[in-house]
This record gives sequence, structure tokens and C-alpha cells, in this order.
Amino acid sequence: DLAEFILQEDDWDEPTHIVFPTLHKNRDQVREVFQKIGYEGDNDPERMGRFARSYLRKYFMEADLGITGCNFAIADNGMINLVTNEGNADLTMALPKTQIVVMGMERIVPGLKEAEVLDNLLCRSAVGQKLTSYCTFSAGKLDDELDGPEDFHVVIIDNGRSNALNTVFEPILQCIRCGACLNVCPVYRQIGGQGYGSIYPGPMGEVLSPILDGYENFGELPYACSLCGACTETCPVKIPLHDLILEHRKVEMNKLHLDHSLNNVIFKTISVGTKTPILFKGALMGEHLAMKPFSNKKENSVENLYPEGKIDKVPKIAPKLIHGWVDVRDLAEPPKLRENFRHWYDRHEKERKRGEQND
Repeated sequence: DLAEFILQEDDWDEPTHIVFPTLHKNRDQVREVFQKIGYEGDNDPERMGRFARSYLRKYFMEADLGITGCNFAIADNGMINLVTNEGNADLTMALPKTQIVVMGMERIVPGLKEAEVLDNLLCRSAVGQKLTSYCTFSAGKLDDELDGPEDFHVVIIDNGRSNALNTVFEPILQCIRCGACLNVCPVYRQIGGQGYGSIYPGPMGEVLSPILDGYENFGELPYACSLCGACTETCPVKIPLHDLILEHRKVEMNKLHLDHSLNNVIFKTISVGTKTPILFKGALMGEHLAMKPFSNKKENSVENLYPEGKIDKVPKIAPKLIHGWVDVRDLAEPPKLRENFRHWYDRHEKERKRGEQND
């Protein structure tokens, strides 16, 4: 909650993690944000936390209506379960006379026993704690209670979630938003949460965002994945995330007819060539001469990065697949046959063996 407040005050900056929304900001950047609303101290986190507390407290005290989310809703007693770090949600529920809970349709659990299990899973998977700082169960105020909302409303939202029902993507509705899959994802570590263009980054976002808002807006997300399977291994509720990401690719290629027959021919040709030894060796022998006309030797910022040159143009009649590689990647000119890795390895192996024999 504190992180979301920081983002709001920083001109509604986008979150980068579902558990740590301001993961991309350091303490100096947070201090600059707080200076906009009157903070005059240094970058000490404790002092900045105390400032945020005093700044926000008056709004909690004056509010007539509080809006919260919902981690889990308890079916057998009508309570909602909130898991938070700072306790702001507790103030939002206890002080205003009216509370509105906004709950995703998949958040319902049968009873308190199941909620306890999921709370432990959520806290351990998200931050390594047995339980979070505040684990709250709430409902409307009873007659003999002193605090709590007099009016209690739960708004159950779909917002595209039902698109996953009765499909291969239905397991994503089991997600408890712990963020564990983000923490182990090599792609997320490289591009950051804001690179996904969605409030749900990482592997779970690659599965969920196209379901909620369509392939037109998030059709590229399933390709921001190496299919290493680390997300599936770490998921506490056993969602086969990398399988679902692959399934999105199949839907886009097969059902949405985004595949192209020429690309298929290219990939099949490459497949035959790479798994047939005589063809593969023949390609290695001719690759340098074949690509030489399309390369250009330029001054490099890193010494000997491309000693032979870099391919920076291909004929216009070349398939779009090839243009895509050259347009967005630095593609080195293949080395001469006697200078490639295989020949280098053979030479060094022979030298090593001769050295062992001499010893």
C-alpha cells in the first residue's frame, strides 16, 4: 500500500512488481517524490515511512467510505481475508462507516481452514514469512462491536476472468498473486515489470493479460519467455505456467492464423539441415562466403566484438523472418571455416593432448 502511494504521488508511475510495486525506485528517488508533498528530511527509510504515516493518517480519520481489495473471501461465513504489510487496509476497514470490497470472482474459498492454508502459502512464497504483518478477517460490524463498517458491500468483478473458464487456461484462476514466478523468471530480471505493459508482469502476466484484455493488446507477451519452466517449478499452487504460455502461442498461430507458410518452410529447412551431419558441415563450409556480401566491417565500441564484420543488410526479397533478425539484433558475420569454433576446439585439444604426452 505504501508503494502504491509512492507511485500515485509520482505522477501515477506504473508498478513493476505485484508484491513490491516500487521495486524500480531507490530511497533517493522516493525522497524526491515525498518532497513534492512537503517532506524535508533525508533519505532514511524509517523517517520517510513516518512522514508517510503522518501524511496519510488524517485521510483515514476523515474518510466516510473505505475501498479495499480482497485476497480471499470465506464462503461459509461471509468474511473477507486481507493480507497486508503496513496495516493501511485495517484502518480503511475499521474507521469509515462504509466499506466496499472489490473482489475478483476467483477469490472464494470454502472456509477458514482453506484460507489459513492459502495465507501461509502466499506469505511464504511472496516474502519468505510464516505470516505477513497483518492478516485480517473482516465483515460488517455486529451490534455488540465498537468498530468496523456499518455498511459492508462486496463487489464481485469478472473483468475478463470468465474467458478462462472451461478452457485450457482455467488453472491461472488459481493464482494467489504471490509474485514467486516473477522472482525466478530470467526474462523479468532483464526487462523489468514495466516492460510488460500490464499491471500483471512476469509469467503469470503473460498468461493472464491476454485472457483479460485479448491478444490484440497483449499478443506479444507469450513470446517474452524462454520456456525454462522455472515459474512452474516455483508456483505454490502448481499452475503449469510455461505450458500455458506455450498454449497461448499455439492459439495465436493456429486459431488466429498468424503463422506464415514461408516461415514454416524456412524453419523446416533449418531443422533438416541442423540434424543432418553432412548438410550441417556443408553449411559451415559455405556460410562465410554466403554472408560476406551482406556484411560491413565498422568501428566497434568493444574491441574485436565483430572481427570479421557485422551483417547490416539483406536483400529486400529475403523473407520477413530474416529481416526481423537483422533489424533488431547485431548479427556477426560467420568466421572463415578454419577459424570457427569447431576447428579452434580441435586444434586446442590436439595441443593439450601433445602437452600431456610430453609431460
